Amino acid sequence: LGVLRDAMRKRSLQAFIIPSSDAHMSEYICEADMQREFISGFTGSNGTAVVTTNKAALWTDGRYFLQASQQLSSDWTLMKSGLPDTPSISKWLLGELSSGSSVGFEGSKNSYGSYKKWKKELSKDKENHLELISVSPDFFDSCWPDRPSYPKNPVFVHPLKYSGQPTSEKLANARKEMEKKKAELLVVSALDEIAWLLNIRGSDISYNPVALSYVIVTPEEVFWFIAPHKLSDEVREHLKDLNITYKGYEELFTVLRDMSGRRVWVDPACSNSAIYQEIPEEFRISDHSPLSIPKAIKNEVEQQGLRDSCLRDSAAIVEYLAWLEHQLKEGAKITEFEGSMKLLEFRQKQDRFVDVSFATISGSGPNGAIIHYHATQDHCSIIDHKNLYLCDSGAQYYDGTTDVTRTVHYLEPTAHEKRCFTRVLQGHIDLASTIFPKGTEGRMLDPIARLPLWKDGLEYRHGTGHGVGSFLNVHEPPTLISSSAGNRGAYFSNPFKPGMTVTIEPGYYEDGAFGIRIENDYLITEAETPNHFEDLPFYTFENLTWVPIQPSLVNSSLLSTVQRKWLNEYNQRCKEKLAPLLSDELAIDYVTRNTLPIE
Repeated sequence: LGVLRDAMRKRSLQAFIIPSSDAHMSEYICEADMQREFISGFTGSNGTAVVTTNKAALWTDGRYFLQASQQLSSDWTLMKSGLPDTPSISKWLLGELSSGSSVGFEGSKNSYGSYKKWKKELSKDKENHLELISVSPDFFDSCWPDRPSYPKNPVFVHPLKYSGQPTSEKLANARKEMEKKKAELLVVSALDEIAWLLNIRGSDISYNPVALSYVIVTPEEVFWFIAPHKLSDEVREHLKDLNITYKGYEELFTVLRDMSGRRVWVDPACSNSAIYQEIPEEFRISDHSPLSIPKAIKNEVEQQGLRDSCLRDSAAIVEYLAWLEHQLKEGAKITEFEGSMKLLEFRQKQDRFVDVSFATISGSGPNGAIIHYHATQDHCSIIDHKNLYLCDSGAQYYDGTTDVTRTVHYLEPTAHEKRCFTRVLQGHIDLASTIFPKGTEGRMLDPIARLPLWKDGLEYRHGTGHGVGSFLNVHEPPTLISSSAGNRGAYFSNPFKPGMTVTIEPGYYEDGAFGIRIENDYLITEAETPNHFEDLPFYTFENLTWVPIQPSLVNSSLLSTVQRKWLNEYNQRCKEKLAPLLSDELAIDYVTRNTLPIE
């Protein structure tokens, strides 16, 4: 903090804002962009740090309240976003700084939406206003002398047998949307959109198979801004007929200046402020990317790939849970970290496995209450068979991406734990069983999963579900099931459509005691209904995840007849679907015992 404050003084800055994102507004970022983590010590994926000459504060959401409180030093104040008494960043700054003070931010690391919001809020009161100052990307270098270098990993082709649609078709569709908007250029900044559009994948960012680059699409050609050493002959051959011009990653701004005077479509949620401000307002078309929703709607090939990869992944999870149960019964001492590594071993045996899709959350007892807990070799606990154990994990396969959570208990759970688990299960079942009309958005569905918990005065501070990519980001915009949908950057309000993939993951967490979450991946499909009101289509959720839900954790007296039928049928289908994939006796026995019907 002292070094940063020295740099601030040299630039006459009284405050500096440090976000979690990179130049592409990514959720997960490479090590070279982890400025907020470096300065604060907080490792969560979402948060904004603000440093003044004498104070430091960090804003984060409910998923990370407990984690941030443990990781932040006494130099920092935790600001719990979303709570009524928590001031916004702008309000806090206005209260801390004298009028006319300068607030620094790095334009290439903040979205234009954030910049515009802060500028408006900080300057609206002439009697008490602050000036927002953009600094160059090298401003932070002096504070971080051993900053990691940016990755140099090669990209590779994502073939048609997995992508299901050639790049030429995707470009043609994007250009049709450009024509409607009278856009002459489309700037694509979101890394997953670039990977999807060009049918390529990379490994520049942990867990997400993407490559650091930008794309500009014109009516006739494509400019791809990427380090040339990342391009193999195979990749160039794959794209040879698309009239692509390759440029260095840092040449984006030069090309934008050379093309000045054209109407440019930019997505304010995915484009950084520096890009946005490079385009004169009279030539700027500000709207959601035309690639966002087409990417989220999986084609038939991608849908089948997700079905197949989710089933293989379910088998790996079952093998792990069976192994863990056996080890604990034998008296073995298994740490949360060792558990996550063993789960990785089981996944690595599955066909088409590439990597995990995020850092496994392996939390025993109190650690399960830390919503995005991450056990490391040096900082973890023993998995206690007397406590609830929460395991949230996912994988990247060439044919799909997965995200699954199971909460288990290997002895006798308390009546309170069973009641809480059952309320979470009821919320999951009720939402997964919902049939809804065309035009329904995620924010409308979110309360369905919470209603059973609300009956007992329970709640959880995270969304109920998020989109899932096809061998892409495990958190895929814009699909979201959350009361806050429509106000989260790239996650914007949009009706659910067949082909979208989404998780359902209600939970409940008691600090210092336990955490519960039940998460499956789902595909939105057309529902069969006895009536068709004004020919209105109705949709529902097709389950993709096949990991049994532990019957011994369920208080069956709380279940309705419909809920009990759903659980019994689901567990029976898990047994049937997993049977051809399991040969390990422990796993077969685990599935047999955990799919017995509940009376």
